[in-house]
Amino acid sequence: MASRRIPGYPPNCVTLLVDQEDVGDERSAVETVLSAHQELGELLEEEASLADQDALKALQSHRHLMAKRALFKATMYESKLSGLRGKAAREALLLAEDEERQAAAALAEPKGLAAAPEEEARAVQLLADVRDRLRSLGAEAMRGQAEVLLKGLGFVTADLQRPTRLLSGGWRMRVALAKALLAKPNVLLLDEPTNHLDWEAILWLERYLISDELSEVALVVVSHDRDFLDKVSTTTLRLFDMKLQIHAGNYSAFEEAHQRDQQHRADLAERQQDKQDKMEKQIKEMEQRGRKTNNDNLLKAVASRRTKMGLDDKPWSFNRVGLERAGGHKFKFSYATHFEAMEQATVENKEHRAGSRVKLRLGRDLREQAVHLKLKAAAPLPFEAALLQCREVQVGYDKTAPLVRKFDLDVRAQSRIGILGVNGSGKTTLLRTLVNQLPVLAGEVYQQPRVVVGFFDQHQADDLPVDATPLAALCERGQPNLKEQEVRAHLGSFGLGRLAVQPIRCLSGGERSRVALAAATLRAPHVLVLDEPTNHLDLQTVEALGAALKEMGVWGGVAGACLCL
Repeated sequence: MASRRIPGYPPNCVTLLVDQEDVGDERSAVETVLSAHQELGELLEEEASLADQDALKALQSHRHLMAKRALFKATMYESKLSGLRGKAAREALLLAEDEERQAAAALAEPKGLAAAPEEEARAVQLLADVRDRLRSLGAEAMRGQAEVLLKGLGFVTADLQRPTRLLSGGWRMRVALAKALLAKPNVLLLDEPTNHLDWEAILWLERYLISDELSEVALVVVSHDRDFLDKVSTTTLRLFDMKLQIHAGNYSAFEEAHQRDQQHRADLAERQQDKQDKMEKQIKEMEQRGRKTNNDNLLKAVASRRTKMGLDDKPWSFNRVGLERAGGHKFKFSYATHFEAMEQATVENKEHRAGSRVKLRLGRDLREQAVHLKLKAAAPLPFEAALLQCREVQVGYDKTAPLVRKFDLDVRAQSRIGILGVNGSGKTTLLRTLVNQLPVLAGEVYQQPRVVVGFFDQHQADDLPVDATPLAALCERGQPNLKEQEVRAHLGSFGLGRLAVQPIRCLSGGERSRVALAAATLRAPHVLVLDEPTNHLDLQTVEALGAALKEMGVWGGVAGACLCL
């Protein structure tokens, strides 16, 4: 939707995507927010290209910029067309590529002679036109508006000009949200907007999304936060089996309706199985009587019923006994229902012919697997002392301005420690100090020599080797005597069995988080430290992770320091 690659998507519909992971760059927060306004961003790019003191280079830079824009538009247009129009679009694309190459080559040439008077006049005129358009657009007022929006999201004046790459994940997400507020698009796409946000920011975002300010904006949200979805959504789209299923209402309403539908399908499958069992019994009895009495009519009836059950070994046959529609009406043959039901019943017919008793599944929802995670804890140590101790520890990067003042902390077996704080308050820095990834400013962090500490960093999934497979990545990080089969079994306990040999670059954000969790617990820990472990995980996996942590604590006595927002 953001790249307008959907056929028929309105070309003039202003669409803004707030991505789930913004790594930041050298631009300040204000510059990043201003770039969200499409027309303003384009004009600022043109102004920058024409700002060169050398008129000839300014014209060449401006020509290259316009050629790149034309190439992008031609590429997008060509990707949507086929046939004769596609052929014409491809010819236009080739011309745009040739123009972009020529402009890039001219720009790369070393400085030659001075620009001619007419070239200087043209460069000056282009720059004056761009600045006139900026004034008409109100660029300075927008800059002030961007600063007001950022301050409303909690930024202080000193942070407005900091490069966004130096900001924490939560503050980068606020910058992305400020972009949406300034651009005021027709369609706003939010991809997991609650990731990295603290509670206060999530509550503010909920209030904003349901306010009158977005009454004229179409909002599409991808989120794994149940409460957030319940408060902001009025329609739920479920992406399953490569199809979009539309449900009216928020997530809770969808979940109730889905459970009722699943129960209805299960009851329907049970009734269908009973009918088929009765039909099988009747066929056997009729066939025995027909052969015994040599009754051709009875044997023809047997053949007809065998055809109805899909037992005649024809490729287009399927079991139609007991089939009903979702509304409970009787099954009626048509070409559409024939091929749909045949696809659903193919596997069941094969199992039925093999003599196994199976419940026929009407629809693929009943084949959706629940998520199960299994975390292993290290064997308890033969002492009751603290596994991890902090004595007068001071955390931060500068002794004159510590993020956390001196504190004492004992982490023992069965400890369950939650750390709360707003974005930028130093939660991640504190956890990294506890696991000795960062030095303390003062005091001492003491770890028992035999204690194994597992640490999951909120950005650990981004550091995985994208060209390697999860199996190869974990084997490389594991102990020398660790067998490949053990690593594969460990990945399987995180629901990554079939994905263990897929390149990491092909995995989704949630699947990469599972790989990172598996890497953090590859060596069974005594102390498990988790920094925002639920980011990118779907609702089922979040619930499975909670259950796995509880079970891990009960059976293994593991200590946990889990960052909570």
